[in-house]
Amino acid sequence: MPNLSHSAAPSGNAPVPPQPTVRPRVRMVVSAFLPGRIVGRTDEGRSVVATYDAAAPSPWATLHQMLYEGARLNLLDAAAEADGLLRPTMVVLEPDYLVDVTAVCACVSPAGASPLHYLLRKFAPNVSSAAICLGNAAGQMLDDLVHSGGTDTDEAFRATMRRFFVQNALVLSTTEGIDASFFRAARRQHTHMATLVRHRFAQLGISAERGIMLEPTFLCEPLGMQGRLDLLTDDCATVVELKSGKADEFRGRAPRPEHVMQMVVYAEMLHRCLGLPRHGISHYLLYSRYPLLHAGEADDRQTLALAVALRNGIVHLERQFRQGRGQQLLAALSENDFNPDHRADRLYRDYLRPRIADFLSLAHIADATLADYFHAYVAFLHREQWVARVGDGRLGVEGGFSDTWLAPEPVRRADGNLIVGLAIEQRREGDSVVGVEATWNAADDTVLPNFRVGDMVMLYARSGTGDRATRHQVHRCAIEQIGAGRMSLRLAFAQRGE
Repeated sequence: MPNLSHSAAPSGNAPVPPQPTVRPRVRMVVSAFLPGRIVGRTDEGRSVVATYDAAAPSPWATLHQMLYEGARLNLLDAAAEADGLLRPTMVVLEPDYLVDVTAVCACVSPAGASPLHYLLRKFAPNVSSAAICLGNAAGQMLDDLVHSGGTDTDEAFRATMRRFFVQNALVLSTTEGIDASFFRAARRQHTHMATLVRHRFAQLGISAERGIMLEPTFLCEPLGMQGRLDLLTDDCATVVELKSGKADEFRGRAPRPEHVMQMVVYAEMLHRCLGLPRHGISHYLLYSRYPLLHAGEADDRQTLALAVALRNGIVHLERQFRQGRGQQLLAALSENDFNPDHRADRLYRDYLRPRIADFLSLAHIADATLADYFHAYVAFLHREQWVARVGDGRLGVEGGFSDTWLAPEPVRRADGNLIVGLAIEQRREGDSVVGVEATWNAADDTVLPNFRVGDMVMLYARSGTGDRATRHQVHRCAIEQIGAGRMSLRLAFAQRGE
């Protein structure tokens, strides 16, 4: 059993030790743990002991309740002290299980921040609304306005909305509230964004001429998250996140805390994935309802730590369901667990409380047979999702999605899951790049590619053998055609420019 006891503090007039070496990331597997201390081995087989602040209100106060023997961790910005201990600023649980940034930030609610809010969304019906459609339309408006230089005419607005309706005809035709008021609200937001594009964007150097990317996706294994940004300049130095809803009107239209967290995490993802300096990344929240453009802080470590802690809580909850403990978990929850700030105002009573009550009803399914079936099926789904993302760890069995960055390139190519050396030709519809034609030398393939028509795939730059998707922006695509040495791909999000 590893020694977990804390070392005694040095006494006397000891000399001031030199500044510790900081390691950006250390991957380890847990063998033992106590509150504030973790023992294990790195991926290279070296023993490691890490310490962290486990005292409340530290975001890591409950981390020991989520740990288990065999758990994988990322220790971020870990200072190697003279006593041989590592002191990370953040600890990421099971980093190969990527959680969406939006799911993490949704855990910040007016009732307080808690990973339990993830469950409210997870089990809620997936419904559309006029507000959601307006948010999606705002994204199309921003795209068109940036490329037109902020042209705000009725003709430009109608052209944007026609394009949006063509792409979302089924959803819009079945959603309540798509009426004259919807178009009036959309027209106002179009005018607001046009004003910002012409003035604030011009001041910040954000323009189609400079080069922008829409909906770029990043896989960030160090943070254990993945995210899709609204707008990113080609040099990856400026991020704009669009919000069509309300800011915090009780604080003078200040940015909402969950929106601030989203921007902080996106900036950190660019730093971790692309190696950009934190101070060189500018990020902005665009509230098209008003209009407002808020600049984010360059390096908000407190908010980032809370985001990672919430993400760890989500992974822990997923594990409870995966191991068949969902029924016990739900039975132990109460309304107060979802209301850490103890709110009792009208917003809580009329909006938050009914959603919590609906969710807690899952723990009180009257028919015992139906309850057993429901929870057994939920556990099955969670196990399948885990295997699909991370694999089951058996030797000789193909891993999950995490093989994208864990498996060596020769192994992925031998499994038929990676094609390199692609020559790309863009396929356009109007002024948008909607797909690509990819070709490669099929004579180099020793194994037939393991791809089929309809598969979702990732397209990303590769600078050489050993490069990873986690070091680049990735484009999600669907395979439309495939043959010997050629493939037709359709981008999930159309792009403009080159």
